[in-house]
Amino acid sequence: RVDVTHAPLVVGNLLCALGCATLPSLSALPSLAAAISTQGACMGLLDTGGNVLLIWLQGPTRVEPYMQAMHAAFAIGAVASPLFIEWALTELRSFAPAFYSIAAFLALCSLPLATYRGPLAPAEDAAARGGGGGDGVKDRGEREAAGRRCAVRALVCGSALCLLFAVGAEVTFGGFATTFGIEALAMSDGSARGFASVFWGGLAAGRIAAVPAAARLSPATILGASMAGSLVFSATACLPAAPPA
Repeated sequence: RVDVTHAPLVVGNLLCALGCATLPSLSALPSLAAAISTQGACMGLLDTGGNVLLIWLQGPTRVEPYMQAMHAAFAIGAVASPLFIEWALTELRSFAPAFYSIAAFLALCSLPLATYRGPLAPAEDAAARGGGGGDGVKDRGEREAAGRRCAVRALVCGSALCLLFAVGAEVTFGGFATTFGIEALAMSDGSARGFASVFWGGLAAGRIAAVPAAARLSPATILGASMAGSLVFSATACLPAAPPA
């Protein structure tokens, strides 16, 4: 059952920790952009690696609630981070201790990954490897397999395109929420950081609600409801703001 350690996850986690630890000391825009871009790539590695690991552990028919729970933890961290930084700025007059604490926590989370040996990749289906039967049966099976592969490729490409826009919009607004609160809503700095936490809190609530929903509803039902809700609330966000009294 065991094969190799989770080296990509460990490396990604440690690089994220290193990025958090170095960000407070950077002041030039190019170095900041390089550090944040590297950290973002490592987060993508952790996200994808965690998804694959869960599928290996739970199987494709049971993974949905576990996947939602993992992403709910991400959203909870996104809620806590702005509040933690706001506390550091208020009490310690510097955001650096918050970044150093997050970096230390990430480094500690790498220890279990470094010692745990992961599962083997799931065995291929016997039918996919080929089996008995005459030439006619084999040809028909190969044609059906080719059709399934085309359908899977189309589904993967469509899902990737959907995630490109959906997750891109989510992360973009999450990073822009503080500036939006200050510039467009005339919030104070502290209130704007709280506004960003509220946004991520909504994401966390949706993820937590999706845990039991994923165990009871089909993916098509959950996706359809999520997309409809996103369109409705995105449309309301585009309405013109009321003039000040």
